[in-house]
Amino acid sequence: MRRVFDRAVGAVALADGVVEAPRTRSGKLGGIFNTQVRGFVFEELPYPIEYEFDSFQMTQRGLQNAEVMLEHLLSNQPASIVLEGHTDPTGEANYNLTLSLQRAQAAQTFFEDGGFVGVVSVEGRGESMRIDPDLHNVAFDSAEHHQLERRVVLIRE
Repeated sequence: MRRVFDRAVGAVALADGVVEAPRTRSGKLGGIFNTQVRGFVFEELPYPIEYEFDSFQMTQRGLQNAEVMLEHLLSNQPASIVLEGHTDPTGEANYNLTLSLQRAQAAQTFFEDGGFVGVVSVEGRGESMRIDPDLHNVAFDSAEHHQLERRVVLIRE
């Protein structure tokens, strides 16, 4: 089940445009926004909040995806979340660590400004948690692989 989930998240991240999130019958976000499927509980949601290269400014697509993530947070109102920022390996490790934290903080600000009232913790991981390119059928260190690595992961507590 985890492999299917990871592939779905990768497909959203690599799509040419914003992918409309499926809805449940009640109108809530479904698909990768489900917290559990058939007994498998998803503790993290690596939804593709995309950033400009070498920046903590979200791209237009990143902003649209952040809005979908905010809808999910407002709908489910978790008491607390952790936002983990990540970078691709381009650049120095210390710089990437700082940049990844700034990306997580940018997402935090976006969510709080949008009305999320839960406790938000932020962490920067830099380039330390690389994505397996084989899982998403992309070449190692390709532009697509780096795009997948520039991400913020939401961890449900």
